[in-house]
Parts: sequence; structure tokens; C-alpha cells
Amino acid sequence: RRMPLDLYYMPASAPCRAVLLTAHILDVQLNPIVTELAKGQHLTTEFIKKNPRHSIPTIDDDGFILSE
Repeated sequence: RRMPLDLYYMPASAPCRAVLLTAHILDVQLNPIVTELAKGQHLTTEFIKKNPRHSIPTIDDDGFILSE
């Protein structure tokens, strides 16, 4: 079985919930990582290296980044 995909998300975000629901339906394992925009967690150097647009949801599949 594949390792879970890292999902950077915020529970209140509708696009993030769509990703969660789709992953559930397709039985894709996720490692959910809450990213609090109000605290600026999407503006950290580490996150911007993953997603220069600093948007969520962002999926990290072992270095392959998929963002909104």
C-alpha cells in the first residue's frame, strides 16, 4: 500500500473539504496537516518552497506538489 499523501489544509476551507471528500471516496490515504492562515503558516519559508503561491489545499506526494 502507498504511503499517505501530505495534505496541507484548513478545515473551514470549502476547496480543502472537497479534497478530503474526494480522497475518502477514492480511498486515498492522506496525512492531513492543518495550515492556519491566520497564523501565517502558509507564509513560512518551508511552505513557500513547496507552493510559491502559498495557497491551500496543497498536496505533497513525496516531492510532487499539487496545489489549487
